[in-house]
Amino acid sequence: VKSALTRFHRAVTNSGFEIINTDYEGFEAEIYFARASASQGIVSLREGPCRGDVSVSVVYDPIDTERGRAALDRTRELTGSTRG
Repeated sequence: VKSALTRFHRAVTNSGFEIINTDYEGFEAEIYFARASASQGIVSLREGPCRGDVSVSVVYDPIDTERGRAALDRTRELTGSTRG
């Protein structure tokens, strides 16, 4: 997890994101990142499922992109939400 954390930390910053927080607990770690005020995500690293393996999950909310705004607008339209 530690070496993967280092590599993903570098990849996130090299992609133009700001690291907001990092949490490392040995067997798991998270990197919280953002770009601009509305774009944010997390890289989640976990040991396993097999010894020596690391599972990686990336969740990214690109709301400040044209495609992201269009998806948000469409979701609001379909759900009847007026919030925004």
